[in-house]
Amino acid sequence: MTHAPGRAVFLFPCLFFFVNLSSQIENSFIGFWAGELIKPPYDIPLAFDISVDEGVATAQFFNPAQGVIQYHLDSVRILADSAIFFFNNISIRLEKTDTLLVGKWEQGDESNDIKLVKDAELRNPSRPQTPQPPFSYRSDTVSFLSRDTSVMLEGTLTKPKIGNQSTAVVLLTGSGPQDRDEQILGHRLFAVMADHLTRQGISVLRFDDRGMGNSEGIHGLASSYDFAEDASGAYDFLNLLGYTNIGFIGHSEGGIIAQIADSLVGGAAFHVYLAAPGITISDLMVEQNRLVLEKTYPDTLLQGYLGLIEDVFNIIKSAVTLPEKLNSITSKSNAFYDDYQEGYREHLGPSRMTFSMRFTQLLYLKWWMYFLSYEPKQYLAQIKSPILAINGSEDIQVTPSNLAAISAKAVNSLAVTTHEMKGLNHLLQQCHTCTIREYGLITQTISTEVLDIIVKWLHSLSTINHE
Repeated sequence: MTHAPGRAVFLFPCLFFFVNLSSQIENSFIGFWAGELIKPPYDIPLAFDISVDEGVATAQFFNPAQGVIQYHLDSVRILADSAIFFFNNISIRLEKTDTLLVGKWEQGDESNDIKLVKDAELRNPSRPQTPQPPFSYRSDTVSFLSRDTSVMLEGTLTKPKIGNQSTAVVLLTGSGPQDRDEQILGHRLFAVMADHLTRQGISVLRFDDRGMGNSEGIHGLASSYDFAEDASGAYDFLNLLGYTNIGFIGHSEGGIIAQIADSLVGGAAFHVYLAAPGITISDLMVEQNRLVLEKTYPDTLLQGYLGLIEDVFNIIKSAVTLPEKLNSITSKSNAFYDDYQEGYREHLGPSRMTFSMRFTQLLYLKWWMYFLSYEPKQYLAQIKSPILAINGSEDIQVTPSNLAAISAKAVNSLAVTTHEMKGLNHLLQQCHTCTIREYGLITQTISTEVLDIIVKWLHSLSTINHE
């Protein structure tokens, strides 16, 4: 919920490593390796890109389900047929076979298998929609302060040479650390969107999340409310530049951020929600887990597991103290593990402790605690401006049922327009298997039909000349 929206409950965040490798690096390790981390409750798609430039090697680690976090590894060792990466309290051990890299991801007392296949085509995947110069509009690098003035943020403002110079859009990324282009495995969703809108006479501001790219701050210490402060800073910046018709386009969690920011800026001119939540977040996360797990979990285990998740979320949202929450969650998860471990160890993990930590760790994450308690109705009901909401029919992270919820809760909006787009996934790509792991395999970055709907809707709100 990628992408919570943008994130699934137990996915690792995306990591982006820049590392110095041993000068004795074995050439057979160089290349792009794609595969999975076998981690209950489901396998997590990941990829390594290992390359060498003038004797210095770099390794990048991607999780296509979410954004990108940048880490510096504590140490790296590459031998003839094996590699060991260390960072924080995690070690990744890989061994080279004829055609595979296989190994272990070890964190605490938990160890999970990794299996990777060399795939050169994925290293520089085809992304035909990525904008290429020369551009028919102006593009400037800009900086501005978050509304709470805690961080300086950097972004790109694209401005048409002709058109209505009063209208501007702020793009808001989905959950997980994102750069200004919301880039995932070569897809630069916001770059494509900004290019399309600007060519149609609409100024667009997109910016790096706090702690990402050239923006200050620490992403991991922020909540959706903090990100709304950043979005409000972007709005204020455009206002200072003279724009008077300023609105938000939010993808996934970006829709939540837009809803909160609307209250901070005193009402944006318009809202566009792309695969954004409308139902209660805890219900959304239960449904997301059901859709992701139903193809791999036996039905009996799945129903029990979803019930456990629902119980854990209710405990987290309750008013009891942190120690009481911790004890209650530990007790419930331990009991579940004891009841189901026979025959289901591959899904539940190697021990009660590791299984319980899936849930108890949420209590110490600021983002999760705020996100899980968020009720869209609280902010949607306050929005008075027009809303356009778009969802893919095949989205398994924020299902299209959220469209009806947005319409029902935005009771004071001037008008709510919704579109369920047939055959599109959470990234609004035309999908085939429509799973999370397919995001990086599809060459399309975003459906052009979605882009056209956004432009047509914006033009219907005001007179905007275009090329």
